[in-house]
Amino acid sequence: MKISLLHSPACRFALLGILLWLGKYFLEWRNSYHLMATSDEVLKASYHDWASSNGMHPNVEQKAEIQRSILAKRVSVTEALRRDIHLNDTVIYQRLLRNADFLGIEGDKSQKIADALALGLHKSDELIQRRLVQRIEALGRAQAYPLPKIGDALLRARYTEKIDQWLDPPRLKIHHVYLSANNANIESKVDSLMKELQFSSIEDEQAYLLGDYFLFGNELPLTNMSRLTNIFGDKFTNTLVQLATSNSLPNEGNVWLGPLRSEYGVHFVKIISFEKATYRDFDDVKFTIQQDYVRELENEALTKYRNKLLSKYKVK
Repeated sequence: MKISLLHSPACRFALLGILLWLGKYFLEWRNSYHLMATSDEVLKASYHDWASSNGMHPNVEQKAEIQRSILAKRVSVTEALRRDIHLNDTVIYQRLLRNADFLGIEGDKSQKIADALALGLHKSDELIQRRLVQRIEALGRAQAYPLPKIGDALLRARYTEKIDQWLDPPRLKIHHVYLSANNANIESKVDSLMKELQFSSIEDEQAYLLGDYFLFGNELPLTNMSRLTNIFGDKFTNTLVQLATSNSLPNEGNVWLGPLRSEYGVHFVKIISFEKATYRDFDDVKFTIQQDYVRELENEALTKYRNKLLSKYKVK
């Protein structure tokens, strides 16, 4: 009586071996999508770094976002390694060679790379991890392409929606004479300087000599409010703009105004010229608006891509 091939001991043994191999492969594949929970030490260090950068301790929601950011980085690194991205990246290649040389690994470049990979240097190097995250993020942003048609109507709508973004603040060109707050009897010196400037017709260069040295100079070219505020402070800048926009300001560029006080001391100021706040034309900012829109589309694609990756991994 013939024995069926499927019922032979050898065939059964072979089938059992295949099933066991497939089962082992499946378990390894499934476990590769499992990540250990982030350690308390790493979380505490991350909370501390966040607090140092923001000047306050993170609340519950902020801690959750920090945890999510850490997990997203770990998932990105794991996914990049799964795809062997580290084997085809010149930045990582050079970093591994550098690490191999630092450890005294001998051989040609190929041997050094092989030994570095065998030691797992690509898994523990912070720069390599950042590079892997960058590569995964690039893949995520690439999901936005091909881009939808971006016409002028869309760009003009975004220009109008964020019109304040395209407002150039007022700019002033000023000359000033400065008295340091460190002067003894400063009020007496202020009175004396005011009389000298108001009742004598000295040139500006001579007037500067009546005051103290000022770090940013006595003559400022057309400068926007933000820069003026950084130099002189809010109060000084706001007062100066109010004077510049006043209809009662006589002989622009020929009258010393003041005394005006700043964080440094007292100033007498001439407003040489003043440019009102103006909106930049659409055509001047069209390219910037388009680039911002493309960046938004890329970031939206990245968020979806990252969420999809996060859904594939389980935290133990």
